[in-house]
Amino acid sequence: MDSKAAISIGARLRGHRQTTGLAPEEMAARLGISRAALYRAERGEIVKVETLGRIAGELGVSIDDLFGVGVEYYAEAADLFERMGELERHARRITGVFGPVSYLVTSGDYDRLLGEALAESGAGAKGVAVREALARRKAGFAAGRAELRSLICLPDLDRLLARGVHGRGDLAAEAQADRRRAARTEVERLARLFTAPPPRVEIRLIETAAPTASFEIVEHAAGEAHLVTSPFSLGERVNIALGIGSVSRAPEAVETHRRVVERLWAEGAAGAEAAAIVAALLARHPAA
Repeated sequence: MDSKAAISIGARLRGHRQTTGLAPEEMAARLGISRAALYRAERGEIVKVETLGRIAGELGVSIDDLFGVGVEYYAEAADLFERMGELERHARRITGVFGPVSYLVTSGDYDRLLGEALAESGAGAKGVAVREALARRKAGFAAGRAELRSLICLPDLDRLLARGVHGRGDLAAEAQADRRRAARTEVERLARLFTAPPPRVEIRLIETAAPTASFEIVEHAAGEAHLVTSPFSLGERVNIALGIGSVSRAPEAVETHRRVVERLWAEGAAGAEAAAIVAALLARHPAA
């Protein structure tokens, strides 16, 4: 087994353990191994298939799941975002359809807005875990070499401008106005990115509604690709509580989504054309 495959197995092992809610100490005790041995396993230093089989049994998954043949499921948003970060750090290219925009190209001000929305939603410790996982994702992308192709849907931007980012629907009028002003600043920044994107980033705009589930395809240099689907929302109405995210290496799943995204990419507006469309949208939402 080559080192990259072993590291991928370790990452899936850790992801499945986190999904079950087992602490490393508890998992190690169940297996009758030291915590250090478990950490080595999660770094991809497993040699014996028998050990993998024991771990799979404790986690309630098949050994195929650990080898990446099956589908990984994530009920916790933080665990899904952590797994996405692991995949993105070593990626060659990331193609995403996330509303209202890929988190990887959002600003620090958007992070602040997201933190406020998570706090007011009552997410508590889970909200903190999500913010930490997202921060690691963004830092990993910045330090890596992956190219990002981000598809943005105009109706998502329209809703963001109308309502701002929020965690509940009963905000005071002043707070709502503040959120709308902050959303406008973020969309104005996004409009500039169409003509002056950051290094390794390309953005296109589609004027139709987004697919019902957000997803991204993460491609690696060796030809391996993962499909990540997420029901969680970091946009206008924040949701980290409801839904099941997934990560799959199944070729048919990856290729089906790739065909969809390539069609949308070909139809999407880019550069000055996209910036003009967003400027027209901003004009329909006068500054407060």
